[in-house]
Order: sequence, then structure tokens, then C-alpha cells
Amino acid sequence: IVLGLAVSGVQPFVRLTQSFDPVWLNIVRQRSPYCFISQWGMGEWSAVIHTVLLTLWAMQKAGNKERQFLKLASLIGVGGIVLSWLGGDF
Repeated sequence: IVLGLAVSGVQPFVRLTQSFDPVWLNIVRQRSPYCFISQWGMGEWSAVIHTVLLTLWAMQKAGNKERQFLKLASLIGVGGIVLSWLGGDF
């Protein structure tokens, strides 16, 4: 739906199809590297790995309802990282 609104030219969704000019993008990459998944260092990735491992451990201990919640939360989290990578780094 959101992508359809962007392609249709509906404000503010139309801005989803715009990108930074190269000079400005370079400034943003230098000053805010945490906004780009491809620029993440070990600190950022270790936080992600720690969270994933903790969630996997919690799934082993959780009941069925809690396990479903943890699976959904994990899917949303990983999906958010992937979408951020696809939308922000390319």
C-alpha cells in the first residue's frame, strides 16, 4: 500500500522513492554510519548477535504462547534490519 502511494505521487510517500545526491550521501555516511547496515562495525553486530542468542535461549525456556511471541518479534526485528539494509544502503 505504502509503495503504491509512493509510486502514485501521494505526499509524503512520494519521498520514499527519492535518494540523496552523492555529495550529501557521503556526508551522511561519514557522520551517521550507524544509519547504514553496511557501515556497522563489530559493536553493532555483536549487539544484534547477543539479542538473537538471548531470544533463542528464551525460546527454549518459553511456553507455546511466549514462543510464538518471540518468533514474531524475531521476524519483525530481522525484517527491519533487512528492509533498512535494502532501503538505506542501496
